[in-house]
Amino acid sequence: MAFYFAAAILWETYLTAAAAGIVLALALSLAPRYRPFAQRVAAGIVGSIPGVVTFQLLALPILALMFGLFWLASRLLGPLDGATQVAWNLTVIATFLAIPLILSLIGFIVGWRIGARMAGGATLGRALGESRLIAACAARVGVLRSWISNKGGIV
Repeated sequence: MAFYFAAAILWETYLTAAAAGIVLALALSLAPRYRPFAQRVAAGIVGSIPGVVTFQLLALPILALMFGLFWLASRLLGPLDGATQVAWNLTVIATFLAIPLILSLIGFIVGWRIGARMAGGATLGRALGESRLIAACAARVGVLRSWISNKGGIV
């Protein structure tokens, strides 16, 4: 229960910061000189949200695998006590916090870059194809590669 509460607070904080960033970009766009920059910032913020969600969903199978590995290791190690138990608990907690956090950061960066590219006039397919991480994944997953190439005409 506490995990869901913490996740909800983090998402609320993220969306509030995103809304504040968009408001600042809108204020910055009032000056014609800064309008292209403000447009790219606003598009980057908007693009980062689906990037974070996508990479958090990709973290779920990794977390399930880690849960299984930690469960198996705890059964093989048997009962722990003292400093060993504390170290084990900290390792488990750090792992389950670090994996979603790192993947969320990667999703933020990838989503920001895709949004900024689209604000610069790139199509969705081109913006996705120019992402090194997505291009590397598409090279290994045929469905993703064909989906990106079919989206090349979307503005």
